[in-house]
Amino acid sequence: MTPRPTLHILAVEKRPYGSEFLPNLLNVVDLGDGKTGSIVNITGEDSAEIDLMEYRDGVDTKRMRVLQSIASGE
Repeated sequence: MTPRPTLHILAVEKRPYGSEFLPNLLNVVDLGDGKTGSIVNITGEDSAEIDLMEYRDGVDTKRMRVLQSIASGE
């Protein structure tokens, strides 16, 4: 990961129609060994979840490997 002076969009993921879950990228972390992680907050109507996922190019958040998760729900 290298800081750059301008914003570069590397991926865009569309929200499925009618989906109650809204993923929100909170941070990106270096996991070592050339791996990158993303910290994502997912909120629903009566639930909330924060996941640490192993980022891979071309893979959407539904198919990324979850390394750590904390959630609450009704």
